[in-house]
Amino acid sequence: MKCRNLILTIVVSTVLLISSQVFAAGQQAQQLNVEQVTEMQRLLNEHGYKVEIKDNAIGIVDENTMKAISKFQKAKGLAVTGQPNQDTLKALATSSDQQEFFGLAPELGEKVK
Repeated sequence: MKCRNLILTIVVSTVLLISSQVFAAGQQAQQLNVEQVTEMQRLLNEHGYKVEIKDNAIGIVDENTMKAISKFQKAKGLAVTGQPNQDTLKALATSSDQQEFFGLAPELGEKVK
C-alpha cells in the first residue's frame, strides 16, 4: 500500500511539473494566427533574416522560421528563444499599424511610429 501511494505521488508530481513547464513556455510565446505568422516571416525577410518558406510552411512557425527568429533575437540583444514572443514582435514590427496587427499594445509612455 505504501509503495502504491509513493508511486502515485511521484506520478502526480511529475505530471504537475511537466504541465507547469508547458504552461510557462506557452505564456512566453505569442500565439499567432496564419496571417500573423506569414507577416512575421515577411518582416524577417525584409529585415535581412532569410526565411526559406516551403509551400507547406507558409504561415507556420517551422524550423527555418525559428532559425531566422533566433538570429534576429541575437542581433537585437533579445533573449534567444526562436519563438515569436512579445519582445521579438515589438522589435520586428516597427510601426504602430504592424504592432496592432500582432495584437501588441504599447507600454505606458512608449512612443510608436
